[in-house]
Amino acid sequence: VFLSYGKKKSNGELLLSYGFVPREGANPCDSVELSVSLKKSDQSYKEKLELLNKYGLSGSQCFPIQITGWPLELMAYASLAVSPPSMIARSEEMAAAASNKSTAKKDSRYPEIEEQALCESSISKYNNNL
Repeated sequence: VFLSYGKKKSNGELLLSYGFVPREGANPCDSVELSVSLKKSDQSYKEKLELLNKYGLSGSQCFPIQITGWPLELMAYASLAVSPPSMIARSEEMAAAASNKSTAKKDSRYPEIEEQALCESSISKYNNNL
């Protein structure tokens, strides 16, 4: 006798349909939604929003996070959301990657943003008072 619950079912679907949930971390198909948004105070907000709209995205998007990883579209969208005005030339590339309509390589990275985030993180560890 073989019993299959199907493939790619989240913990919520398994609970509602079959009355059980696998132990924590055992279901690679389970996910949680992460919402990422553009800041309206961003100097490039209007330009970024227009690019996202061009690719069928909005100023706020949800992406699934699974124990097996996160979608590359999330990284592209988040990179666009935090990119400084000096990177506006690469914004179209990021918006296209966020929509999964990019013809560029899938593992695009943005060292300028990563370096800025690392510096800000390091600086924030220091006490503000001397």
